[in-house]
Amino acid sequence: MSIYDDYLKKALRHLFDHWMDERVGLVAAALIDSGKDVYATSVLNPDGTWKHAERNALEQFEATYGKPGPSAVMLSTLSPCVRAAGSGDAYGDQKNAARRQDESCSALLKQHGITTIGFGTLDNEDARDNSSYTDLGFNVIDIRDRIVLAACKALNDTFPAYIEAEARGETGCVALKEQLLGSLLCPKTIFERGADCGASIKGSPESGGV
Repeated sequence: MSIYDDYLKKALRHLFDHWMDERVGLVAAALIDSGKDVYATSVLNPDGTWKHAERNALEQFEATYGKPGPSAVMLSTLSPCVRAAGSGDAYGDQKNAARRQDESCSALLKQHGITTIGFGTLDNEDARDNSSYTDLGFNVIDIRDRIVLAACKALNDTFPAYIEAEARGETGCVALKEQLLGSLLCPKTIFERGADCGASIKGSPESGGV
């Protein structure tokens, strides 16, 4: 395991500290550069679109520290989206493109010169494997911590139920999270039962405690 496993664990802790916030989604991200780090979640916009965690992390880093340098690393619980924006009804479209604010996170990272990434689970609705990122010029860091990997997979496994709930007219995913609380399938439960949580990371969902 590497220090990046620990950073992604902190991103998960940040997400679960804000788990029942009605605006917080199912993805967390960390941006690290030269000893500086920020943590963020995906956030529901008033118009019903989602602002992805990677975008929130990048904006917070720039507001706090300035532009990240070439050594910056973006870590996320779910691999950065690559799908172009669209309005399709397919599950992958609803998850990553039709309800997303602005361009894909992969395009956003490349625009800002961030080419080193790591993630806890692959979004196989959006990417075939790591080559989807290496073909775009990204260097992919391997995440190995078993608790981090289990929690990230559980978060991704929650998306189908969220998409179904949204199709019924529900906004956000608080009701779904309430149903999951205490269940052995709950990502928060999986993380907190297995991880050494340490000091929790405080702050707003967007800000990541800085």
